[in-house]
Amino acid sequence: MNIPSISLSTNFRIPTTITAKTTQLPNHHHQQPKPLKNHLKTTKSQLDEAFHLIQTTNPPSTSSYTTFLSSCIAEKSLLHGQKLYLHLLLNHPTTLLHHPTILSKFITLFCIFPDQLDEASLMLEHAVRNNTYKSMDESIWFALFVGFLDNGYPEKALVVYSEMLHHRVEISGDTGLVIVKAFKGVRDLGFGRSVHSQIVKADKEVDGVIYDALLDLYNGLGSFDEVCKMFETMPKRDVESWKTLLVGFVERNMVLEAFSAFRRMVREGMCFDWDCLVTVLSGCRYVAMLNVVKEIHAQMVKSNEEDDINALNVLLDMYANCGEMEYCMRVFDAMEVKDAMSWNNVLNGYAINGFVGEVTELFQEMLKCGIRPDRLTFSALLTGCSHSGLIDGVQVLFDRMRREFQIEPDLEHYACLVDIYGKGGRIEEALEMVKLMPMEPSDNIYGSLLNSCRLHGHVSLAEEIFEQILELGPNYFKNYIIMSNIYADVGMWEGVKRVRGIMEKRRIRSVDMCSWIQIKDQVYMFVEGLSSKLCNSDEFKKLWDDLNERPDREDTFHGSIDNVRTDWVRGHCERVATVFGLVHCAPGIPIRITSNSLVCKACHSWMKNVSKVTRRMIILRDTDQIHHFHEGKCCCKSYWCSGTIA
Repeated sequence: MNIPSISLSTNFRIPTTITAKTTQLPNHHHQQPKPLKNHLKTTKSQLDEAFHLIQTTNPPSTSSYTTFLSSCIAEKSLLHGQKLYLHLLLNHPTTLLHHPTILSKFITLFCIFPDQLDEASLMLEHAVRNNTYKSMDESIWFALFVGFLDNGYPEKALVVYSEMLHHRVEISGDTGLVIVKAFKGVRDLGFGRSVHSQIVKADKEVDGVIYDALLDLYNGLGSFDEVCKMFETMPKRDVESWKTLLVGFVERNMVLEAFSAFRRMVREGMCFDWDCLVTVLSGCRYVAMLNVVKEIHAQMVKSNEEDDINALNVLLDMYANCGEMEYCMRVFDAMEVKDAMSWNNVLNGYAINGFVGEVTELFQEMLKCGIRPDRLTFSALLTGCSHSGLIDGVQVLFDRMRREFQIEPDLEHYACLVDIYGKGGRIEEALEMVKLMPMEPSDNIYGSLLNSCRLHGHVSLAEEIFEQILELGPNYFKNYIIMSNIYADVGMWEGVKRVRGIMEKRRIRSVDMCSWIQIKDQVYMFVEGLSSKLCNSDEFKKLWDDLNERPDREDTFHGSIDNVRTDWVRGHCERVATVFGLVHCAPGIPIRITSNSLVCKACHSWMKNVSKVTRRMIILRDTDQIHHFHEGKCCCKSYWCSGTIA
């Protein structure tokens, strides 16, 4: 990458606030810069007296100058710094003025004031142009580097850094640490590697803090391979090193790798903190990994540290996302201190798991304990009602939120109302709610309206809504897929082709539908419509055929934009993951599946039948809620896919 150099002017300018023609010092009554408007008179008087002593001292003392400048910096007195600069310019231009400590303090002082950054740059340029060995001192360059950084000019700071390299200025570890942190906001891997190499060359032993900063830098630059490589070669690792590695894994959805790294961290005797535990736990949000959550929970219990409420709140959320509300409530009941987030996480857990009765009871208990509900509280309450078809309950809660607790509903709250009215067949009321919203509807709200039209067979109304989507221009692929399925449900294949054509024209790509299942220490992924080598065993094929002798074709999913009339029933990845789990999980263990899409009606019906035939609990977490299939029934009572309670 080409790095611009500092612009060197032909003639060095004296700072603009000092007149070059005069040999007299500026009058004390001249107008001061704005930052000095509230300067105390006593401090000003002391600096005046100190400056007078400096002028009359012979021979001049370097320490007195540096002490005086330190006072100017502390008091942010630009005017006194300008006086001293002019004094040295007139009397000691080639000696004291270019002394590394004095010059670096001058630059630091001038950099306090944004409008003086150019003057600070000129000081350094003048020293460079004199080409003395003193101008190569890193403290001078570092002062300007920090000045640009503190004033919000990271690009200019990096130009200073490039000039340091150009002039072969040796960089110490402390300077390198600041430079590394400055690079976090610069998306250029070459810069990062350059700083890394300079730091390694400057010091024989690099401080651990610098290593941690470099790890964080590489992770921020998206070069996780560099993070892993450097981590393995580090002579010594601390908690921050491990934390950066864990964060990198979790950010890339590499949850098992993060957990393996955490186990290794424990084996090597590293004392982890709560942040490490929270980082690994948060990774379980993407896949229902109950075993990992339980093991992290065990580490929390064994820890001698005082309980951390933030970590426990994340633990509550993770148990709920795994469909384990019993464990979630054990943790909740054992907590000595609970905040609003603790209550909200449990409320939301009951809501997404379909236990609306428990949601209502816990909310009443929350009020009795004096915890004031917030936006998240009502999001959980409305979600619970929405998943259970309690239309009247949703409206009561919505009104109570505004009147009793003075909480103005946000987009998520309106989305719950629109969803439940639509699923309940009251689509006209849902549309009216969208019109009355004080904000623009989201893609999810449009999707909810389309899905409601699909449930109740309102093709023409769905077409009107879809035309609005096309006019407004959202490119959320799921809404196009829903519209395609609406046409496919009634055999309007020309409509399917039209939607597909629009998607191709707008370059809207469908995301592969995937399902995951964890078995022991391994996560297996199955992609919609693609065969897997994992399914080639005779045991799998036999069980698959037995469970699909009479496939339910009442709601074939048409998610592929590459095939108009494809029978996807046998390719539904939730089913493949379920059969794989039945084959490889020990008897009696619930089958836990995570899907990145909304489970279709056919798969929902199929899983109810499978849970009855195999007498196994199947827990499926899709993008909307968690379904618990047991003995031929689901906790959602099929409301989500029919608009009526089954």
